[in-house]
Amino acid sequence: MNTNDDKKNKIEAAKQKLHTVNTDQIASNPDYQENAWLQYTIAELGSWVSLLIKRAFHRHDQKKRAKDIFDAAQYLKMMKAHVDSAAENSTDECKAELKRLNANRA
Repeated sequence: MNTNDDKKNKIEAAKQKLHTVNTDQIASNPDYQENAWLQYTIAELGSWVSLLIKRAFHRHDQKKRAKDIFDAAQYLKMMKAHVDSAAENSTDECKAELKRLNANRA
């Protein structure tokens, strides 16, 4: 199997894991393959958030600063999709405990 097939299989596997999560809120970018972000780990996505926010604080150009902040928010949405997927693909007992924890937090 070639590298492209491996990548396609990884993307399909990730899509299957995230099939219950609404990813429509994540902005698409014509520069990248559709759903390419699914190949990134939460740690990798978090690194982008951290770096983009740091860069935004150092920007003089406010339009570029806004773009960095927007992009960081997109990476956060991608991270949340992974978290939501883990919750959705959990047992009923785990889902009940998550519901209890969220209710206590409110």
